[in-house]
Amino acid sequence: MNEAKQKSEAVAAAEQLYEAVREHGVPAMSEHFGGLLAEDFDWRPALIGTVEGRASYVGREAFVDYLKDWESTWEEVEMGPARFEEVAPGRVLIPASMRVTGAGSGVPLDIEMAYVFDFEGGQATVGRTFISRRDAEEFVAGA
Repeated sequence: MNEAKQKSEAVAAAEQLYEAVREHGVPAMSEHFGGLLAEDFDWRPALIGTVEGRASYVGREAFVDYLKDWESTWEEVEMGPARFEEVAPGRVLIPASMRVTGAGSGVPLDIEMAYVFDFEGGQATVGRTFISRRDAEEFVAGA
């Protein structure tokens, strides 16, 4: 394979992490994450900090707890396909979409968002969500 076409370790790990969530959902999360998340993984969601006054969730268990709480908000969650772009060594931008249906309202929503993950040694060390790809790109440009 041409070296220019080979995936970096960070992109391969990001794809594996995203697909684990997409295919197995939150209930099987711990089992499928394995070594994909650093023990002190720092999750920084876009909205939760403004709602609960909490800026991040540190550790694998805290991340799984966050996902369980987030998933309980929805009756259905369908994560769409994503693209994986290494924007700096070890940093991956993931524009993605999902369709969710509110647990109480039954209202479906189509959501476009983006993630930025930092990787070291094939493990995610920090993950961030953004309300738009533009917001994620502005973060990356300013980092």
